[in-house]
Amino acid sequence: MREAAHHQQKTAKPTHRGLSRFLGFLLTISLFVTVGAFLTRQTVLNVNYVTNTLTSSQNLSAITKATDKQIQTVATENGLPSELTKDLVTKADIKTDLTTTVTNLYHGDTTPLSTSTISTQLTTNLNNVAAENSLTLSSTVQALIQPFINSAAQKVQTKISDQYSLKKVVAVLHDAEFYTAALFWGGLVVSLALGLWLFIMAHLSSFCRYFGGAAFWAGLLWVLLGFMGTTAVAQNIVVGTIENTDVANIAQQLITGVSQTYMLGGAIALVVGLVLWLFSLMGRRR
Repeated sequence: MREAAHHQQKTAKPTHRGLSRFLGFLLTISLFVTVGAFLTRQTVLNVNYVTNTLTSSQNLSAITKATDKQIQTVATENGLPSELTKDLVTKADIKTDLTTTVTNLYHGDTTPLSTSTISTQLTTNLNNVAAENSLTLSSTVQALIQPFINSAAQKVQTKISDQYSLKKVVAVLHDAEFYTAALFWGGLVVSLALGLWLFIMAHLSSFCRYFGGAAFWAGLLWVLLGFMGTTAVAQNIVVGTIENTDVANIAQQLITGVSQTYMLGGAIALVVGLVLWLFSLMGRRR
């Protein structure tokens, strides 16, 4: 009887340990998904993060210059004198328009910037240029101003909507937000359930060992993936397909920033996991 009981105890331990390892493996996957979904919601799917990247000083200068060039072309086509249409696009206007556009896009609006907004900005800036340069506008020039403003506003809005395929962008954002939220909350619930299961089934030191190991490996994977995103090879796969230089530069900044955030988030998970694992070693020695 004693030998049978002793044999049963010996065979029970490996089974228990094997189950703990399996739960730890599942926990690694669920934590990997949870951390990744959380970081994605804080970067790519965060309107403030994207807006801050777009409205950085370097990007504002490039976008302002490109938009002003487009406005100058429209002014020439409408016969307006160059001294009146110089610097009609300001960085302040571009920052406001970018913030409005991105915010509306993330709220599902496929026409995020109205022509009335653009028209108001152009009218104000045109009057300021005329006043600053003490320009006297003839009746002929005055008659050309409103058609020019209407044409310029329409062309800017059309370029934004068509060139960047805003309908597709809105659809992709909607799907990404839905699935990322599902992955985050699903991964979080599964992680908590697995963690609770391990805590009930194992001693505190064993729980810290398995949970810490899962957090360590999940964090390490995100550090490696984030590092890969900062490499030139990985960025060229995405950026190389974009013809517009300014858009390509912005995309590169976004990829770099998001990848660095993944690295930082992964590093935090890795450190937390390492601390828990070291704590489990201390508990085992006691």
